[in-house]
Amino acid sequence: MSGGEQDDKKAEALQADSTAQSGDLRSTLQEIRHDSEQRLGVVDGLSEVKAGRVQAGEKFRYLVTAAVQAHPREIGTWLDGEGAGFATTDRPVNTSLIDQDHSWTFEGNNGFILEPPVNPDDVIAARPHDFASNDLISQPIEQNAEELLSATSPEGYNQITIRSGKLAGVFIKFSPDGAELGDPVKNQQLREFAQEHDVPVVEIEVEPQELHTGPVTMERLPANSGNQLWKMRMPEEGSLREIDIIKFQPGEAPRGFTIDEAGFDMRLQEIDGYGQSRYVLGDAESVQKVLARIDELSGSMDEADQSALAFARHRLEQALQS
Repeated sequence: MSGGEQDDKKAEALQADSTAQSGDLRSTLQEIRHDSEQRLGVVDGLSEVKAGRVQAGEKFRYLVTAAVQAHPREIGTWLDGEGAGFATTDRPVNTSLIDQDHSWTFEGNNGFILEPPVNPDDVIAARPHDFASNDLISQPIEQNAEELLSATSPEGYNQITIRSGKLAGVFIKFSPDGAELGDPVKNQQLREFAQEHDVPVVEIEVEPQELHTGPVTMERLPANSGNQLWKMRMPEEGSLREIDIIKFQPGEAPRGFTIDEAGFDMRLQEIDGYGQSRYVLGDAESVQKVLARIDELSGSMDEADQSALAFARHRLEQALQS
């Protein structure tokens, strides 16, 4: 092969390599753009936050977080950030997307309405159910806001974890007959906070879900990478008992959890048709009723399911002895 032909071959190889690299770069940029769109898309289409009553059935969409674990003034002041909003490097804010058909929230009938992150990287994870995560590790987001709400059970709530945002208002839920739901003391604290910070109070009227006695079910749900999550549901007339069981991957030390030597933890809640919930692991009567119904579970279970069920039974039996 002559020197000229060799040079031509080298030029062709370099051109092919350059084209391949350009294609890889375009592909990478498209993936980044798609990921950013998905992250912001799951908190898109929010309603304007205005003071007043949202009637049952009236369309709305808010990103909310419950007023739990501290005094509303303390939580709200941090979320407000003196008007600049919040940004966290410690643990995220767990929120839910609610609308006229999906009004249940974590522990809640009251709380704060938020403006979402502007930076897509600050939308960390989103699933149509509570996935028991308090960490800042980004997870894939596969649904936009419409899809997330459609996949959310009316007898449940979704979870969106965010790293930044801004206070937009407070919300308090009402029954169709005008009765205020939730803790009256906390509701009053939220109203006082809203007045102090000049943010609107949104009163959301919600229709209760009809809850009837049904079969006990246990479902394994998607969780953060390396973790496992199960939800056991025991529907009864007018109420729903739920056991959430999580198993953390070895070496993980999650905040807010009390895990056993195998990495398991759980919570037991009793929920009414409005989504009002209370933890009942310390209520002997509720625990006894749950233990009596666990054996109603039927269907095939693999080793992981059986381990989760055995842990739940053991933790319930321990609660009765304490």
